[in-house]
Amino acid sequence: MKLETEVAKLSEYMDAKELTELLSTPLEFFPEDVSAMIPSLAMGEDGPSLTSIFLFSENYICEAQISGNNEKLFDFTDKRNVINIRVNLGKHDIVVDEQIVASYDTAHVNVMHRPEMHSVLSYFGSRRSDWVARVLKEIPIGYVLRT
Repeated sequence: MKLETEVAKLSEYMDAKELTELLSTPLEFFPEDVSAMIPSLAMGEDGPSLTSIFLFSENYICEAQISGNNEKLFDFTDKRNVINIRVNLGKHDIVVDEQIVASYDTAHVNVMHRPEMHSVLSYFGSRRSDWVARVLKEIPIGYVLRT
């Protein structure tokens, strides 16, 4: 994975320099080479907004949260601890004066690592199938089936 390329893809949601700075510390601590970076999005006032970045390697998942107050908040988990994956697909319409003015495909992938710990990756946009495929490539269903 080339960091600059992945960060550039997310520049519509956050300044590239700020995003690179946010990711610098989790990447420094990462015990393996990062193979993928997937955004988690929420519905903001002006459309989809970035809430966190998930970093993936062969064995680990890291969530780097967007805090908005210059804090670096991130955590790591071992992919081998994944015991359940729940996928929720839907649609979100923006209605003004009883008219649909915008419509977004949605996805929420809830990854349970242990009964008391889970991660949620979310998507709002028009390329949901690509996003879901990327998530499920990084956290294959096989992780659940072998537990």
